[in-house]
Amino acid sequence: RRWLSDVVDALWCDIMVEVEVIVEATRLGVAGHSLHDVESLAEVGPLPPFLCHPLAIRGFLLYHFLPYDRSFFGQLKDPLYLVFLAISCVPVLRCFFYLFVLFLEVIPGPPDEYQLVQFIIGFKAMQFYGSGILLAAMGTWKFYWCVGTDGVHTCETHGPGECSTWGNYYGDMGVIDIAGSCVLIWSAFLLLPYSEQNAGLRKTEQTEVELDSDEHGDCLSCGRQWHRFQYEGRGGRLGGLLRYDLRCFLFSVFVLVVLEIWRYGEDPHSLIESKAHGIMHTWKFRETLFVVRVLYGFLAFPFSVFQLPVLSQILTHTVPTGFNRRGAAVAYLLPPVEPLGEMEEEEERQHLVQV
Repeated sequence: RRWLSDVVDALWCDIMVEVEVIVEATRLGVAGHSLHDVESLAEVGPLPPFLCHPLAIRGFLLYHFLPYDRSFFGQLKDPLYLVFLAISCVPVLRCFFYLFVLFLEVIPGPPDEYQLVQFIIGFKAMQFYGSGILLAAMGTWKFYWCVGTDGVHTCETHGPGECSTWGNYYGDMGVIDIAGSCVLIWSAFLLLPYSEQNAGLRKTEQTEVELDSDEHGDCLSCGRQWHRFQYEGRGGRLGGLLRYDLRCFLFSVFVLVVLEIWRYGEDPHSLIESKAHGIMHTWKFRETLFVVRVLYGFLAFPFSVFQLPVLSQILTHTVPTGFNRRGAAVAYLLPPVEPLGEMEEEEERQHLVQV
């Protein structure tokens, strides 16, 4: 009962902090101290010299994956975003894709606090969907077909953990997948002390300084000098969630070692000596690694809860941002709904009368 009371008190404090931030943001927005329209936010940041400039390519990719002026349903209309979404669902490719995204967010730097937090939450949520749900479904399907009615199985070639494309190297890719799922999020978390808040709707003083510096050609997208902020609170309660994930990772590795020793009778010393690489190329190891990847994927479920907009904002104390076409991190703001024309208003009125 005391534990539950402490959780409720902590959540209530988070809600009060978020309410105070929203009230202050509203006051500053009404006073006209913040950028509060899509057009002005689109002009933040330097314009790349030419179309194929690295900064132009960076802005193009970040805008289509993390736009500042589109909802999730609006992003679903973007074919390029659908390609990014499909890649992020593939367990093996997910780590390489998010490593590239982290590189784009950090270079030239400094990174945005909200984007780093959402990188961690989004990456782990996709691990739950991809390595948890998707891999479990694929493993069930493969296991069903690799066992024949005559009692003969082909699990060593067509069972869970096997891939005809990668062959024996699929075990190496699985190790990269499970290790990268832990290393990448901690890399992003360790960058939080160096991050900045670029949401112009709430950090007006910082925005004004950034706009002044933009006039002199020294801004976020040009590579401002990195500074380490000495105050606590970056990422809200995300630190506790990452400590939970580290325990899950260590537990998954422990399960992998125990299963290898207990089920297949592997010599414990061979797992840490030169024979370890040879063991990774056996179908028995790939099968065990597959089970552990599914286990680690399902343990990432709490991150998918944090992905909900309301909970994410309350528990992490971050202000939503997105990237414009110039690659600058700005406040997240949907464009206003266009007013209906006379014909649309008449059709809407007739529809209401009929109803």
